[in-house]
Amino acid sequence: LFRSSRDSLVITVGVRSEDPQLAARLANAIANAHVQRRAALSLSDTAEASVWLEQQIESLRTKVADAEAKVASFKVDNDLLTSGSTNTSVVDQQMSSVAGQITAAQERMNTALSRANLIDGMLKEGQPIEGITDIRDSATIQQLTQQKAQLQGEKAQKLATLLPNHPDVQAIVAQIAEIDKQIGIEGRRSAEALKAEAKIESDLITSLQNELNRLKSSAGDATRQTVTLDGLQREAKAQRDLLESYLIRYRDATSRTDINASLPDVRVITLAAASVTPAAPKTTFILAAVGIVSFVLQIGMILFGELMSGRALVVRPRA
Repeated sequence: LFRSSRDSLVITVGVRSEDPQLAARLANAIANAHVQRRAALSLSDTAEASVWLEQQIESLRTKVADAEAKVASFKVDNDLLTSGSTNTSVVDQQMSSVAGQITAAQERMNTALSRANLIDGMLKEGQPIEGITDIRDSATIQQLTQQKAQLQGEKAQKLATLLPNHPDVQAIVAQIAEIDKQIGIEGRRSAEALKAEAKIESDLITSLQNELNRLKSSAGDATRQTVTLDGLQREAKAQRDLLESYLIRYRDATSRTDINASLPDVRVITLAAASVTPAAPKTTFILAAVGIVSFVLQIGMILFGELMSGRALVVRPRA
């Protein structure tokens, strides 16, 4: 008699026999045989599972390699390669780079236009432009400025002894005016150079903007292609996860079949002992049953006797 306990993995073995000692020996023998059989079956099943898992692992390795190769090929064919550090696509990196170049070019263009407009404004108002950085850094302007300073020094010396209308003083004034004219010409030349620089930056911005628009179009296509890529990556991940789970199960199975591996945990908890009270017959139950049957028979006989005597069928007259 095998009986499994509720909410437990324990199996109870019971044997009934007229000989209590024989029943105990049989129960213990059955339990020991069951333990040995389960251990042998577990080892056999584990060995078969190891072989099956090994075959599945080899097949899965091929599938994983194919799936990952498809992902890599799709990325290369559709320019969906990503950077390892930022995990962004090449197209996104190019768009970011072009946008940065556009911003820098706009800043250079605005700066050049501002400096050119400043020089033009000061020239129109007749203000000295030697203090402007672009003018001051010019070698020609520096030479003209030195000559002007020297002439102004000579003019001051002449005015100390001569009147402003003196021919020598007027000659120096004419030379200073000529130098101012040359400085103005150099200033206009610098302003034109700055405007030309701004024009170059404007053309560069137009070219970069066209490139950015092209990259945006490519990014839109890449976004749609990413859906297909995600599917391929999910398939590759599913195959890889399945392979890893099979590898774990395979290592566990091979560890059980190793020569030094422990056997499955199937053991006898308690040995059977000869019963001191007989399992049958159940004397108390039999006596109770006999008493109940005798009581029922007596009641039946009394009722039968009353029916046979006719007293139970007499009709009483109405008052």
